[in-house]
Amino acid sequence: MKQGVPLQYISKTSYFYKSEFFVDQRVLIPRSETEILVEKACEFVSNSPMTKMRIAEVGVGTGVIGLSLLQEVENKELYYLGIDISQDAIDVFKVNHFRHAFKISGDHKVDLQIGDRLEGIEDKFDVIISNPPYIKEKDDLKLVHKQVKEFEPHVALFLPDDIYEQWFKDFFSQSNKLLNDGGIFLMEGHESHLDHLKTLAQEIFNKSVEVIKDYNDQDRFLSIRN
Repeated sequence: MKQGVPLQYISKTSYFYKSEFFVDQRVLIPRSETEILVEKACEFVSNSPMTKMRIAEVGVGTGVIGLSLLQEVENKELYYLGIDISQDAIDVFKVNHFRHAFKISGDHKVDLQIGDRLEGIEDKFDVIISNPPYIKEKDDLKLVHKQVKEFEPHVALFLPDDIYEQWFKDFFSQSNKLLNDGGIFLMEGHESHLDHLKTLAQEIFNKSVEVIKDYNDQDRFLSIRN
């Protein structure tokens, strides 16, 4: 085994939000700050007067975001669509879904789909949530910890510099089209680029965009109410 392998990959376990999840080198190790995405989504869903809601997650990875949300909400019927470009990630999600299914209301429905962002999706959603790849492949590389570069899947971390802006423009346009009136868009992003992504999102959604800080007081999330 290579030196420096993250403990989570050795133990095949990572704790996130309120549960332990299976992880291996096919997926990112969940970060504690991402729990804020779950908190914001849970708050929105719980406070909504709707009894049936539709949720789409782009880039499911381990499934920690979606599965934590599904476990937390018991008094509504949730339809959850999880999308990832990686079959490996979908396979890891299935392991975690199996392990946590007993804690998820039988009223909830879970679907999974291989795909690039929301391309080809026609149904609309009340919540669109994502922790997408948001590190620039070249410009940001020096900021990435060596252990992350060496062991974690690059497809879940990096975007080529020359398509970075267009990638998010397309994602925001897809999300704007598929977000129901009264819905919410929640996304994690890179602290160095979040202000620019906020500007892009405001132009495309034509709505005010809230920037939410992480536990280290860094700009980390975008929140848009439709």
